Amino acid sequence: MHGNWAIGPLRRVLLAGLAAVVFAVVAGAVALVFPAGQAVVLSAFVAAAVCVAGAAAADRWIERLLPEPQSGFAAVAGKLPAVGSWEQSLPVLARMLAEATDAEHASVWLAAGGRLVTGAAWPAPLSGTAHNVADIDTLRAVPGIGHVVPIEDGDLERGALAIGKQSAVTEADERRMRDIANGTALLLRSVALANELRARVRRAEELSAELTASEQRMRHARDTERRRVVGEITTVTEDGLGAISAQLEDLKAALGGDPDSAGAALTRLRATLEGVIERFRAVVHGVYPGVLRDEGPLGALREFCADLGKPVQVTGALTGRVDWEIESAVYYLAASAIRLLSAAGEPVEVRLLHDSGRITARVAGPLPRPALDLRAALSDDEDRIAALGGELRCEQEGDRVAVVGWLPDHLAPLVEEAPPPAAVVDEDSVPGRINRLTRRCGEVCGREPIPPVRDVRGARTALAELEEAVRALPRDLPARAELVFELDRIRADDHELTELELIELLRGNNVPLPEAARASAARLLGATGRDPCTRLALPFGSAPEEIRSAAARELDHWRDRAENPLAPRQVREVGRGVVRTCEGLLHITAG
Repeated sequence: MHGNWAIGPLRRVLLAGLAAVVFAVVAGAVALVFPAGQAVVLSAFVAAAVCVAGAAAADRWIERLLPEPQSGFAAVAGKLPAVGSWEQSLPVLARMLAEATDAEHASVWLAAGGRLVTGAAWPAPLSGTAHNVADIDTLRAVPGIGHVVPIEDGDLERGALAIGKQSAVTEADERRMRDIANGTALLLRSVALANELRARVRRAEELSAELTASEQRMRHARDTERRRVVGEITTVTEDGLGAISAQLEDLKAALGGDPDSAGAALTRLRATLEGVIERFRAVVHGVYPGVLRDEGPLGALREFCADLGKPVQVTGALTGRVDWEIESAVYYLAASAIRLLSAAGEPVEVRLLHDSGRITARVAGPLPRPALDLRAALSDDEDRIAALGGELRCEQEGDRVAVVGWLPDHLAPLVEEAPPPAAVVDEDSVPGRINRLTRRCGEVCGREPIPPVRDVRGARTALAELEEAVRALPRDLPARAELVFELDRIRADDHELTELELIELLRGNNVPLPEAARASAARLLGATGRDPCTRLALPFGSAPEEIRSAAARELDHWRDRAENPLAPRQVREVGRGVVRTCEGLLHITAG
């Protein structure tokens, strides 16, 4: 960097020297051609004119001859080791810093753990100086350090450069220190990115290993379940068909020998056939119960326990439907545990909970007799739950044992991402109005405010708490009527919350609809915009007749889906919500 300052003066000296040579040559040539009296004046004018005319061309020629001046970044990069780690580069930077500023001492400090630590020093660390300081202000106060420049990478402070010299720090020193600080920031950024890349590669390898193990557990659970179903079907068919075959022979013998006994043989045959059909229906029902699809694990477990004929009590509640993988895993775990614990015929208690982003199933009953390793017996269910991100454990208290399994209430890829920005709630939406009313209620009641609603999941809970708080206010309180009125208005717009809930349901891929139908339903419910034209995929400013016509078409289409008794429950639920939305659009345009 020291050499950059000399390029400008050298260029001017070369240009002046070239002009002097041209002036002398042209003046001498003119003096030889013209008489002595005229040559003195004329030669001076001609030589000056030639110099002025050729100055620009000469300047460009000199510029090509001189080396390109180095920028601060290029000077820093050019002196760094061609091959080596960043630890080897820091001493070079410290030495460059000392040479560029004529300092007796130079040091590079790095930010680590909220403090500044010494990275390198030239020619050696200051004696009696700590190797780390709290911040830049503390570094400036260290004896022997005269000037400090931070190493900044955008908004991130990566460290500092410090020098100590007897003379004052000049503007040129400050400029050179900033050039080196910028180059150091680039170096440290590349180091940080390389470390982040290595960490991500390592995490990707770990996730790949976890995925492989999860796939193996799921494959094992699937194979085990397949063998169980095949075994049950084989048992039903072999035993049942064997019995039917024997009774057919009895019927044939009765018809040949004693026709009066054929009726009794036929009755026995019919009872055996109905038993086989019922057993086969139970096997098929156990593969994936229809109640599980329509009502969720709670309803399916109640039906399972009713068919089991054992004293089993099922309690609890789920706040909403979740992905079918989670619901089926919870159901099969609880069903397996119920079979094991109810074998002795003693009471068994089953409880399902949905709280803090988890669904928990707890099955408690007497210890199995004879003794049984529950974890081993439930290993297939444990593999299924572990593959979905949950956990299974067994708890024993005296002569009773509880099987407890939990799962996250939604499936999501396990990736490390930057935290999302805080959700912005529209103040005119129902969640925004709930937040506004909770703040007002807190001011009136003088109580701890209800936490603000961030999404539709918390809106229902917050609305129930808000209604309880408002109704509990004294009737003679002047502000109570205002709060009740606003609460009733929010309740009147309850369909907006229903729309938001249905949009979340559609986004969770838990509705058996084609992709195009799911997108159409979400659009009609207001996922892409709440104005009528956006909901109906019409151009902005469409005539009311076009809006009414489009809304009527959608109404007829989704009413058919909502009223179809063969459609799954989720499809009928979405259909009813879209129908109500379309009816509202017709009412708006009619008004």
